[in-house]
This record gives sequence, C-alpha cells and structure tokens, in this order.
Amino acid sequence: MNPLLRDMLGFQDGDILSVSWSTALAEGDRARVLPQWALCLADGRGAFSEEFALIRPGTGTIKVWARAEAVRVDGELLGFVGAVSDITDQMDAAAEREQLQNQLLQTQKMDALGQLTGGIAHDFNNVLASILGYTSLA
Repeated sequence: MNPLLRDMLGFQDGDILSVSWSTALAEGDRARVLPQWALCLADGRGAFSEEFALIRPGTGTIKVWARAEAVRVDGELLGFVGAVSDITDQMDAAAEREQLQNQLLQTQKMDALGQLTGGIAHDFNNVLASILGYTSLA
C-alpha cells in the first residue's frame, strides 16, 4: 500500500503492513466485494475491478473504484498492482443531479395540473355565465 492510498484510507504510517484494506470496507459492500476479492486471489489471472464504499476513521465514508491485477511468478502470488480512485464527488454530483431532475419533473407535473385546472375552471365559468344570463332573462 503506497502512502497515497494509506492517506485516502486514513491509516497511520505503522498501519501499512499490519492492516488490510478490507477492514475499511463498508458493511453494506462486504457481501459483494469480498467474494470478488477472493476470486481474484484464487484466479490465475487475478483481475479485480469493483466500486464500493470505504470507512475512513473519524471522517466518514468515501466511495471508491478499485482495479487490481495480481502479480504472479511461476503461479506464486507476489502481490498486486492497481489503482484506487476516490469517486465520492462524482457519485454525490450524480445523486444531486438525479434529485434535481426529480424536482424538475415534479414541477412540470404541478404546472400541467395547474394549467388543466385553470382550463376546467374557465370552461365551468363560461357555463355558469350562460346559465346566469339565461336565468336573468327568464
């Protein structure tokens, strides 16, 4: 684990060798990600690519996309080469965009309903005006 990943996960210098990244894995993603990681360890190709949440001590949760390739020599696993990207801002922006789209749709629905009720009220008013006109003539 390089210092950038260590800092992203909120680990201390001494934690690099003693702590696994999977300890920071969010509970909701464990059931999906850990079996994929186990397949990566067991597979001869050793490819891993997942999106998941990691818990940073004291600062909350971040969303990451991780890709790793196993490095093997004569079938023996030596380690992994990969990248972990913090996609929290992109995910938050996507969620905000979806929320704004939902608000826009709701506003459009309310506008259409307002136009419909205004049209109905206008037509009803025309019918009432003719009834009142004929009533006054009678």
